[in-house]
Amino acid sequence: THVVMNSQLPITLFPMNCTHQLTVTSKRQDLIREAFATQPDLMQKILGMMTAPAALDYAKFGIPPVMHDVHTALYLVHPDQYEGRNGVVQIKENGRSDFIEDPNGHITVMEHIKDPDFLFKTVLDSLIQRIQL
Repeated sequence: THVVMNSQLPITLFPMNCTHQLTVTSKRQDLIREAFATQPDLMQKILGMMTAPAALDYAKFGIPPVMHDVHTALYLVHPDQYEGRNGVVQIKENGRSDFIEDPNGHITVMEHIKDPDFLFKTVLDSLIQRIQL
């Protein structure tokens, strides 16, 4: 981690305070059900995949299942949907890290998603397109 964070390469991080803003709410689950209503087996697989962390996320954070991993791809397609701060990360000997804000820093830490519904629709539309191919 120390080597990567000190590499001076541009790095974009999506901490949980950002990723927790895109969850698979019951409304979003209904959108999946509608989109794949004619393919019930596929619908169940998609719902199962997207809601797999539900018990953990509800118990640990009190929120619906979180979509962590999609942010890397979503950021590449819609970087305007994210807001963050630049800085540097210092890794301490105990493994903990500190973010130090610096407008010239090579690390961007995303903190806010402007429109989570838009990003969810992007994911859903992508799934629909892939299935229709």
